[in-house]
Amino acid sequence: MLVDGRSYLGVAKWNVAKQDFAIDYIFSTEERELGDFAAMNEFHQTSPESHFARSLICTLPTEDGRITLINNKLVRTENGKRQVRLIRDENHRDEMLEKYFHMDMVYLP
Repeated sequence: MLVDGRSYLGVAKWNVAKQDFAIDYIFSTEERELGDFAAMNEFHQTSPESHFARSLICTLPTEDGRITLINNKLVRTENGKRQVRLIRDENHRDEMLEKYFHMDMVYLP
């Protein structure tokens, strides 16, 4: 795939509704240094435009899929099946973080 005259590889995802593949990610095989990612890393951590800075996000791969807590939802994906559970309140969120992500939610004054 060519973008702005540069060659990239693409990762496609099947779109059931359209019965077609859509490119989800593109990347190059060009070798990079860790410092090449510093500016975007800073953006994703601090910019109000960043989805990561505006949301509470915690995610872990599991043996059969992934578990993600994002804002007020706990999403468990196992063997391609997705379950969404709403987080009722702050205490419930803390329970989910402890149970699924092994975070000891102790708040200091």
